[in-house]
Amino acid sequence: MAKAALRKLATIALAGHDAVDGGYEQVGIALVTDAEMRRLNAAYRRIDRTTDVLSFDLRPVRSPGEPLAGEIVISTDRVVVQSRRYRVTQAHELARLLVHGLLHLAGHDHQAAGERARMRAAERGALQAAAGAIPGLLARGTAPRKAAGVPGRAVRSSRRA
Repeated sequence: MAKAALRKLATIALAGHDAVDGGYEQVGIALVTDAEMRRLNAAYRRIDRTTDVLSFDLRPVRSPGEPLAGEIVISTDRVVVQSRRYRVTQAHELARLLVHGLLHLAGHDHQAAGERARMRAAERGALQAAAGAIPGLLARGTAPRKAAGVPGRAVRSSRRA
């Protein structure tokens, strides 16, 4: 997925969130291997296994209307595995993980069932909104289903792989 498409997706995903009312100074995106993601997950969340996405809020204090500053770290290895598992393209899975990470920066969480439902709905809404602006974003993959198998504060991760 091209940088311009990722920027457009980020803008669409964050539209309407209070944290964006003041705009955002900088949200970086890092693509890493499972090995690096495991190291980051262990260092910042004390969970010694890989994950698909981590969000790092780089603001010293969260205040309403304060511009976002953060880093989204995505495991490219998980993108490949999960795109096959969910039968979507790698671009679709990368987009979903980016949206997921951005929603964490905007204050969403998924620890409780109600929070999880709201966050999943926000993910779907952002991806659907972006689909019109980014051709092919939500194309389905054809791979067979596989068996389940940064300074700052780590906010949360997505599904465990």
